[in-house]
Amino acid sequence: MNCISCKNPMVKYTEKSYLELPTFQCKKCGLYVTGQSEIEIVEKTTKIYTEKHWGKGNLWNAEEAIKSNYNDIDSQGKRRTWTSQFKYCESNL
Repeated sequence: MNCISCKNPMVKYTEKSYLELPTFQCKKCGLYVTGQSEIEIVEKTTKIYTEKHWGKGNLWNAEEAIKSNYNDIDSQGKRRTWTSQFKYCESNL
């Protein structure tokens, strides 16, 4: 498998990630990639999103967030985190 950024060969970094897929690293540019294909990622994320993010009792109640127009406490926390991360990285973008 070659790097999607610089086209150099990638090496296996870990056997399993959060998505239960291997992670690869490009030794030239340092990019990390999870999974071996876009289809593999789409299938895995769809499964995890469907099983863990919809409805009460899951990691994140997406239905509630949508109904509240993302003004629920969890969404507000995510927004603050994203804003903080963006401001930290902004000069490099």
